[in-house]
Amino acid sequence: SRLDAEEVTPLPGAEELALLRALRDAALSDAYDLLVVDLPPAPQALALLSLPEELRRYLRRLLPPERQAARALRPVLGRLAGVPMPAEWLYETAARWDVELAAVQAVVEDRATTVRLVAEPGPAGADAVRTAATALALRGLPVETLVANRVLPGATNDTWLAALAAQQRKALDEWQDAYDLHEVPHAGHDPRGPHDLAALPVPAV
Repeated sequence: SRLDAEEVTPLPGAEELALLRALRDAALSDAYDLLVVDLPPAPQALALLSLPEELRRYLRRLLPPERQAARALRPVLGRLAGVPMPAEWLYETAARWDVELAAVQAVVEDRATTVRLVAEPGPAGADAVRTAATALALRGLPVETLVANRVLPGATNDTWLAALAAQQRKALDEWQDAYDLHEVPHAGHDPRGPHDLAALPVPAV
């Protein structure tokens, strides 16, 4: 039968769960020495990193341990209380998901897991880096490197460009004292293709 429009619409959270599953599978594989994950912007990335723990918390609230302990008495309790008890498959599914989410959470919280932030220097970038670093620290994730992207040249006779460069330099000076900072000069255009990317002086992984 033909598909309805709503049947081909991605389910909310499906993309995040697919990424987490791929992260878990790659981390558990012996085929890789280093795993690099290109995450979305900081607010979405922080929500993604906290998703395994949050989902496990919801599972525990829906099916708390004391309720699972009464699984053997489920038919009796259902008749006595007159309220349907959760089916056995629900307990089994919740237990399987808890194991898988715990594996992803272990990867995120591993001591070898570090974060590299990329930000454009300036007031908005400085605020974003400060917020992200604080949230990551609360999750026990250290910021290994800060990459300052699209850094403008300082030596210019254009007063408008010089003002922007000075604004960037103020943020760069603050970052230099707090992070392992790597500057990527502005290329004058958005990188397109492998040749432009290869020309960027990014820090080695």
